[in-house]
Amino acid sequence: MGKDSGVQWGIEERNFYSCGFWQGCQQISAGCKNCYAKAMLHRWRKDCFNDDPRIFRVENATRDVLKWNRVEAKAGTMGVVFINPQADFWEVDLDNERNAELQHARQRAFYAMAKCENLFFLILTKRSAVMREQMWGGGAYAKNVGFGVTVENADNLSRVEDLIAAECVFRFVSCEPLLGPLNFEQEQNGQGVGDLMIENLDWVIVGGESGPRARPTHPDWVRSVRDQCKEADVPFLFKQWGSTGLGRLLDGVEHMAIPEVLK
Repeated sequence: MGKDSGVQWGIEERNFYSCGFWQGCQQISAGCKNCYAKAMLHRWRKDCFNDDPRIFRVENATRDVLKWNRVEAKAGTMGVVFINPQADFWEVDLDNERNAELQHARQRAFYAMAKCENLFFLILTKRSAVMREQMWGGGAYAKNVGFGVTVENADNLSRVEDLIAAECVFRFVSCEPLLGPLNFEQEQNGQGVGDLMIENLDWVIVGGESGPRARPTHPDWVRSVRDQCKEADVPFLFKQWGSTGLGRLLDGVEHMAIPEVLK
């Protein structure tokens, strides 16, 4: 992990990095089925998903982000860092000892991020309820951290509600892989949420699934999310069609909008 290309994220004007404070997590929903990180780490003989113990690299990750922050500060620029690309930052474990390790790593990560005024961090999760509970009241890190949730199908739209309820300065949703149609205005738990679901978001990312077992993404599903974002004036980024080989054009147009904070 380290300096990466931000082109796929639409981030071309800033240095883009990825950093993992640990690797591995429990697979919990449909989007996890063909996890690229699990397959890649297995090839490297690093089995750390599901019941296998996590691989922690807190010291190395801390050194990395502090080093990158010094580089950006010297240049007078702001870099972007994607945190835990091979793990879920908000994972909890029923085993008390393992859970204590995760909590300690999270605390160390937040401590490091709070010291990096020249880096903006992106944290993505499927465990939105944990994020919502622990984010209550905000924190010193909040000024330079964007929080996001993965929503691969309609069954997981409640994660957006948790994201909106969490106290943070930047919210994004990743619909990748997109496995079904999404209506951000649909009712959740018997209560109508209306436009609140999408109007309170700062960025929506959509992408198809890659890999040999990739499930298809229907163009109408992508169009629907695009149109909802347009109506709510929310930046919409379409990463890729995935293994279909169709590239990244939707109706002949490349959609690479990113929010001002990341430009």
